[in-house]
Amino acid sequence: MIHLENINKYYRQGKERFHALHDMNLDVDQGEFVAIMGQSGSGKSTFINIIGFLDEEFEGTYIFDGINIGKTTRAQHAKIRNQNVGFVFQNFKLINNETVAQNVMVPLLYAGLTNTEARHKAEEVLGEVGLQGYGDQLPKNLSGGQQQRVSIARALVTRPKFLIADEPTGALDSRTSEEIMQLFRDLNKHGMTIVMVTHDPKVGHETNRIIHIMDGRIVSDNPVDHENGAVQGTEEPSTLSKSESTSSTSQVTSEAEIQPVEDSKSALSEVPASTSAVSQSMASETAESEASESETLESLSTTLKSESESLVRVGFEAAVSEEVPRMSFKESQAKLLADLDQSTSESIAASVQSQTNSAMLAAARAFSTSEEVQQSKASEAEVNQKADAASETPASPNRHRTAAEAALAEQAAQKEETDA
Repeated sequence: MIHLENINKYYRQGKERFHALHDMNLDVDQGEFVAIMGQSGSGKSTFINIIGFLDEEFEGTYIFDGINIGKTTRAQHAKIRNQNVGFVFQNFKLINNETVAQNVMVPLLYAGLTNTEARHKAEEVLGEVGLQGYGDQLPKNLSGGQQQRVSIARALVTRPKFLIADEPTGALDSRTSEEIMQLFRDLNKHGMTIVMVTHDPKVGHETNRIIHIMDGRIVSDNPVDHENGAVQGTEEPSTLSKSESTSSTSQVTSEAEIQPVEDSKSALSEVPASTSAVSQSMASETAESEASESETLESLSTTLKSESESLVRVGFEAAVSEEVPRMSFKESQAKLLADLDQSTSESIAASVQSQTNSAMLAAARAFSTSEEVQQSKASEAEVNQKADAASETPASPNRHRTAAEAALAEQAAQKEETDA
């Protein structure tokens, strides 16, 4: 069903061109359960992106069900992807504000089915993965294992020819991981072809075939012996025992002693080429590592920007409403909000105290003015009362004597003195 021959993948970073995949050859038959394993940066994700029709920029030959993928148009490439492969991701990739059924219905709606048809098929496949009756639930109300089952249901709803599962148990605990792996085994028993990427050897041994990738190359491809719990054939280089390594070294040394000098020279002439290949491999791994670090830094930058905007918004709302909402999902945010809460409380207390002082001062002034008015009125009343009393007192006779009478009296007195 899947045939890849001499697949090479290059990445360009500025003026540099890095070789990510080197002459990858792989055949996967219908009904196989294959695990692709390798360390971070080994090329696993790049390889499955090509297998799953997500990446069409590669060199080599990819034949899927008799179709040469390298010769298809972009529209044909997208159609093949939509009709033949389902994806299961480590972090589920569900739409949180849509119901379980609506999440499963998404591929069907893109395919042109009506809501009624899509809902019927969604309910059917939810029953197959053990989620009968969960259609109207929101993903946030489900456990991690249940959310992964929804993701698997969404991948199965279009009845694809094979599944690509990228670390499907990476975010789950051991018990839930076993449940999900049992679901994958059941699907495989019913004929579903599954290509799974994992770094967990235990998960890898649950499949029927393990392919190891290192530095963009397939270094081993062996079936799994479930009866003995081991991988058949040659073991991965890193797992060779010390005795096997010693035996292999002795055999090589022995054979080298028998070889003629010409073969030795020929072998020595291959050293630079081998060194060059190793250098290219290291450069490729470094490029992938730098690209991964760049993506990580960009993601962190976006996250920090989002959190900063959130903190500014929280502070603004606190200043307007004089009430700081409590958020406990991060210690730093909680500390900031606590500081805002204390600052806002102090501001409110100062404002209330200021308003109280102003009110008390105004009241004192009003009381003082009222007292002065009363005193003024009392003084005015007292003056009026005295004036009235003075006007009622009888006038003295002396006050009405004229200047002439006084003069006559004086003359009479003088006369009496003269007669005497």
